[in-house]
Amino acid sequence: MSGGEDLLGGVGTVATVLFSGVRDIDDVIVKGRTEPVGLYEVLDYHSEETFPNLMDNVSFFNDGRKHHRAGHWDKTIASFRECLKATPGDALSSTYIKRCRRLKKNPGLKIGGASG
Repeated sequence: MSGGEDLLGGVGTVATVLFSGVRDIDDVIVKGRTEPVGLYEVLDYHSEETFPNLMDNVSFFNDGRKHHRAGHWDKTIASFRECLKATPGDALSSTYIKRCRRLKKNPGLKIGGASG
C-alpha cells in the first residue's frame, strides 16, 4: 500500500478492520491486484479533545464516500463540510472537498485511488 499515505495526506491506514471508530477513506488498487482494496482510518484511539464529535464525523464521512462513489460532487462536498463542522481540524475531509472541486471542473479526471 505504499503511496496511499502520500495520496491521502499522511493519515495512518489499515487494509481491513472491524472497529466502530473507523472511516472508509478510499479504494485503491495495490501492487499485485487488479481490484480495488478498501483503506480505512482507525480513530478509536482519539479522545473528544483530539478528535471532537468522532461518531458524527464518521457518519457524515461515510455519507460523503457514498456520494463520492456515485459521482455526486455537490452532495459529497456538503457531507464533508458537515464533517468539518463536527471536527474543524479534519484534514482528510478538506482533502476530499478539494478533490471534488477538481473533479467537478474536470469531468473524467482520475485522482489517485480507485474511487476517483
